[in-house]
Amino acid sequence: MRPLFYNRRLGLLDRVQGSSLRSLKNLMLSHNSMMALEAERAGLDAALSHHLTEKFAIIIEKASEEEDLIRLHDEMAMEYARSDLRQIKGRELSSLVEAAVNFIDRYYSQDISIQGLAEHLFTSREYLARCFREEMGQSPSHYLQDKRLNEAKQLLRFSKLSIAEVASLIGYKNGQYFSRIFKQKVGCSPSHYRKQGHKSTQ
Repeated sequence: MRPLFYNRRLGLLDRVQGSSLRSLKNLMLSHNSMMALEAERAGLDAALSHHLTEKFAIIIEKASEEEDLIRLHDEMAMEYARSDLRQIKGRELSSLVEAAVNFIDRYYSQDISIQGLAEHLFTSREYLARCFREEMGQSPSHYLQDKRLNEAKQLLRFSKLSIAEVASLIGYKNGQYFSRIFKQKVGCSPSHYRKQGHKSTQ
């Protein structure tokens, strides 16, 4: 079902003369900000909320079709509402692991390493890895990789960014390396996933 604001009789898509796509983008950017504000009031970490707002703003601006934006609207609402985004606050994590998780969630798109993360937290790589695995059930490197690939899936589904651009936005400098990792973990290439993703939402 299309959201109410897409009803052309309301005139919301005519605010930018001659460009309903630009009007829809402006509306989506507004909704993005409002969703972030409500999510923060419900307990979402402010830094993570800022990251989500920026991420969705990029996807919105890169969109070239109204249908992509309509599908993205529901995805935005679901991601801001996801309970696991606020789960860290209620989970029994040590201050070290909580800091590591928050750091990865905020800076996964940058060229970070687990060694660099450990140094940032004033601890050893080995101690961080042991504590992280005990409390999170996986290593910091796997958590980082999962975070990047989940973000990549969203960009592939809701934007027309090239594979190289997607790779760069999630922290991989080499598009071919990203494609290889993606296929190993997801089971298909990024381009094939994009085609499947669009078909599954139609």
